[in-house]
Amino acid sequence: MMASTQSAFFLDSEGDAWYKRNKASSPDSIDVWQNNDLLLEMILNLPLAEGPQTKILEIGCGHGNRLDYIKRHKNWSVVGLDPSKQAIKSLNERGIDGIIGTAESLEFDNHTFDLIVYGFCLCWVDRTDLFSLIAEANRVTKPKAWIAIYDFWNPNQISNEYHHKEGIKTYKTRPEQMFSWHPSYLVTDHKLKICSDSNTFEKPDNWTAVTTLRKDDTFIETFSTSQFQ
Repeated sequence: MMASTQSAFFLDSEGDAWYKRNKASSPDSIDVWQNNDLLLEMILNLPLAEGPQTKILEIGCGHGNRLDYIKRHKNWSVVGLDPSKQAIKSLNERGIDGIIGTAESLEFDNHTFDLIVYGFCLCWVDRTDLFSLIAEANRVTKPKAWIAIYDFWNPNQISNEYHHKEGIKTYKTRPEQMFSWHPSYLVTDHKLKICSDSNTFEKPDNWTAVTTLRKDDTFIETFSTSQFQ
């Protein structure tokens, strides 16, 4: 699949640049860092069995602290995906499987994962890639699975110029609606956060959200077809 302009940009250079900028501000202690991670808190509270039979994919895994914590405390099988070559190299050095790539093209078998985590990456996905992203997530998750999202959240559909590259945009919307329109996906938890130092909810530009969705492809037949004969 040909990469869109935005995903090609992140695969080519911005993934590594973003990783470098944010690695410098990442706390040294994973256990201190996790105390402020609402997404991690939600993930750890999901009704998933402990042990390597539970398989997790984090897209936009970055420095990998979240996956490292999950692996150590839940013993789940974890995989990270990120456009940054340096992020994936660092992940592999920590003993965590990592793959270079982007969300709209996943190199995994059908029905592999119990949970997909989107770690603040959907805001950069080209709008023309959204159908591919959703289809890929649906394909690689098990019939009963979970989706967890941490990203910008805005009641409107807005875009901003990405200040690191002309012609690239960031998008602020309701990312959970990428999945919740489908009857197989149900929002189970949703919390808004302020993403700036303004300490106010007056401006939607200051909002982020953490959301979990349950995927269940099992439909119960509640009537007989003979009723329509």
